[in-house]
Amino acid sequence: MTSIYVQVFILYGPLTGVIGIPIIYQGQEHHFAGADTPRNREALWSSSYSTSSELYQWIAKLNQIRTWAIAQSSDFLTYNSHPIYYDSHTIAMRKGSSGSQIIGIFTNLGSSPSSVNVTLRSSAAGFSAGQTLVDVMVCTAHTADSNGNLAVTIWNGLPKVLYPLNRLIGSGICPSLIDLRPTATDITSTAIETSTPTSERSPDGITFG
Repeated sequence: MTSIYVQVFILYGPLTGVIGIPIIYQGQEHHFAGADTPRNREALWSSSYSTSSELYQWIAKLNQIRTWAIAQSSDFLTYNSHPIYYDSHTIAMRKGSSGSQIIGIFTNLGSSPSSVNVTLRSSAAGFSAGQTLVDVMVCTAHTADSNGNLAVTIWNGLPKVLYPLNRLIGSGICPSLIDLRPTATDITSTAIETSTPTSERSPDGITFG
């Protein structure tokens, strides 16, 4: 992925936290060049109305999780987005009450260096001990430690958009992770057969090594 695409992804990421209706200008989802008149009105059909481009898919995912978060929490729209972590190059923003919050992590370092490490404190992020969060942009799971703090790594400058795994049920978002959630019967059976300590299993039902 080119560095310019990483920059554009970072630009769109905070859309999940805006108050009101996010604005996407026609053609942004296809990375049109824009500029002055008449190039700021480039014909959309030149994109063949593609819905598979990287930018289109990225914006679609952001809109999907924002729409779902609104449906899950009555105060999501009125909850003021605010920073919960920042340093010279990286910032984490929170929108939503604990249990249904979206946390976005963004860095301006681009694709170099290849990784940036960030620790989000429970007191600011609102995570609970052992809680499982999902980066809904790439469908990867992250688990908070016993104090509710979450250590994450940003790879190649790509933003992370985190949401509680247990609140994704029925959303259609990251179904592969939802399908891994065991039923109550499975948990009971596993506990009887293997005597797995509860400390090794997250509250959301996923066991991590």
